[in-house]
Amino acid sequence: MKTLVRAFMILVVSISVYAESTKMGVGVGMTGDTATIRVPLYLEENMRIEPYGSLGYSSGDGATSRLELGAAIHMLQQVSPNVVTYYGVDGRIGYVNYDAIDDSDTSLSVGGVFGFEYYFDKQVSLGGEAGVYAGIGDNFTLNTRSQALLRYYF
Repeated sequence: MKTLVRAFMILVVSISVYAESTKMGVGVGMTGDTATIRVPLYLEENMRIEPYGSLGYSSGDGATSRLELGAAIHMLQQVSPNVVTYYGVDGRIGYVNYDAIDDSDTSLSVGGVFGFEYYFDKQVSLGGEAGVYAGIGDNFTLNTRSQALLRYYF
């Protein structure tokens, strides 16, 4: 797992060095019991790459803890002065620990996403994102995910 985290950090640093002269920021996403930190980096005016890391925990009888690292590529379209929509591809590797049955699973997921952002000004946006994912791990999975997002651009 340490190797995975190191590889993710190298990816983020490498991309940020490449994108140093372009728009970049930091974002927070929330979905249920999972929090996500995102680093949007614009490669072009209408295209960005967004590495991210997620942590989640569910309590109760089927308690689980999750760690995900991934990156998405978004194609953006300005639909009004304050609203941008986007679509893209999202890939991630995830680790889930099932506390109740003392088991774990590592999976690789790829999916398509669609989202929007409303810009309050040039630096702050609030938006949402939804996606459909196929995953390979101990089993093949097909699932959906939605998130509320707050981003700040430098």
